[in-house]
Amino acid sequence: MSIVMEEFKNWCGFLSLQGAIDGTHISIVKPLSNIEDYYYHKTSGYNVVAQVVVHCNKIFIYVFVGLLRIVNDSRVLHRFFLYKNA
Repeated sequence: MSIVMEEFKNWCGFLSLQGAIDGTHISIVKPLSNIEDYYYHKTSGYNVVAQVVVHCNKIFIYVFVGLLRIVNDSRVLHRFFLYKNA
């Protein structure tokens, strides 16, 4: 764990960081079906929401994508299997 914390410190300057998780919106092309409303966000167009866990070596460890509608990070986190297993 001390190696991981040192790597995060070197990468982004955070002390005592053992892991990183964040959500993001990924832009997509407008769907060609009648479900386009599920992917539309009034300020950013069409997108899907992803929750990502990143290793200190800048490698994606886990990616969770698939919730419909625009949701906040907290709601995505509660559906993410890592949260349920923690």
